[in-house]
Amino acid sequence: MLTWAAWGLLLLGVCAVPADPPGSIAISVPGEEGFVLAWVPGAANDCSFQEWLVQLRSRNLNGTLVGSWRTASCEEVPPRNSPECNARILS
Repeated sequence: MLTWAAWGLLLLGVCAVPADPPGSIAISVPGEEGFVLAWVPGAANDCSFQEWLVQLRSRNLNGTLVGSWRTASCEEVPPRNSPECNARILS
C-alpha cells in the first residue's frame, strides 16, 4: 500500500528512489566519423524510463577533460533493455 507521501511523489513524476547509473561502458568500432558506445543499464528502481541521454566530452593527450559536454547524435533511440549508441563525432 502506498503512503500519501509516496503517492504524491508518483503524481508529481518524481522518483522516490532514483535510477542507478549505467555501468560497463564500452566503446567499439572507432572510426573517423564516429564509434559505437554500449552500456548496461542500472536498476530503474521507482522511476519510469523515458530516454537515454548520451553526452560526450573530449580529453587532451594528458587525459584532462577539455571543452563542454555535448549531446551525442545517436542514429537510433536506444531501448532501455539493450542500449547502444552509434554516435557520430560532433565538430
